[in-house]
Amino acid sequence: MLKQNRNVKLDEDICVHIFTASAAMVGVCITVIGIFQVITTLRKEGTLGMICWR
Repeated sequence: MLKQNRNVKLDEDICVHIFTASAAMVGVCITVIGIFQVITTLRKEGTLGMICWR
């Protein structure tokens, strides 16, 4: 019983770390995409990604 409780606690701890890291990675990716969009808009240049997007 004690070992099972320890495994549940470990699983919960791992889940917290995974969700925290994934949320941070999503935030970084959205920030990079936004900065890329701003730079290409200010320079008025097209990129392959922008051509495919439209």
